Amino acid sequence: MTEAPRTPATTLQTMYEDDKALDVIGYIISLKRYLVPAVVVAALVLVLGTVFALTRPDSYVANATVGLVPGAVSSEAEATQQAAMLPMVARSYSQLANSPMVLNDAAKTLDPSGELSGTELDAGLTVGWPNNSLVITFAVKADSEQEAIDRVTAIVNSFVDLVPASTGSEGGVALGANVIYLQEGPIQPEPSTTLELLAVSVVGAVALGFLVAVALDLTVGRRQRKRAS
Repeated sequence: MTEAPRTPATTLQTMYEDDKALDVIGYIISLKRYLVPAVVVAALVLVLGTVFALTRPDSYVANATVGLVPGAVSSEAEATQQAAMLPMVARSYSQLANSPMVLNDAAKTLDPSGELSGTELDAGLTVGWPNNSLVITFAVKADSEQEAIDRVTAIVNSFVDLVPASTGSEGGVALGANVIYLQEGPIQPEPSTTLELLAVSVVGAVALGFLVAVALDLTVGRRQRKRAS
C-alpha cells in the first residue's frame, strides 16, 4: 500500500498535534517541583488503603426464603379475582420485605437497647423476587457467620409477622407468608477482595498525588508566575 502524499495541510496538522503532545508532556514534567507534597499525599493514601485491605474482616452471607401462599377461595369469581390480582399483591409484599417497618422491628429484636437501626440492616440486605414468583429471597451480609444468621433470621421473622393477612383469611386475594428456608450455618466466607482493594489503593494514590500537584500548580504556581512577571 502506497503512502498518501503529504500536503501542506496534513503537515501543519501533524506539527500541531506534535506540539500539543509536547505541551502536555512538558506540563507534566514541570509538575516535578511539587513532587514532595504529591508523594506525601500519595503515600498516605496508599498506607491507609493497604491497612484497610489487609485488616478488612471476611464477610459472610446468610440466606432465607419466604413463600407467599394465596388465600383460600370459595367461588369461581374469587378464583378469577385472585388470578388477576396476585402479581400486584405479591409485588407489594416484596416491597414490604425491606421496608422500615420490617427492618426497624428486626433491629429492635436484635438490639433492644436501640443502638442498632433499620438503616444499618438495610445496608447489608438484598431482597429478591425471582421471576415474579410467589417466593421472596433474603440475603444478609455481615462480618461474621453468626451475625449474618442472626440478622437474616430477625428480618424474615419480622416480615412474616408483619404480613397483613394469614393463609386462611377470607377474600381469596390475601397472601400468607411461610419461611421455606432459613440459613443456620455453616457459611463459607465470601471470596477475598484484598488484591482488588490493594490495586484500587495504588491507582487512587497515584491519581490523588497527580491531582495534588496540579492543584498546587494552579494555585501556588500561578501566584509565583504572576509575581515573576
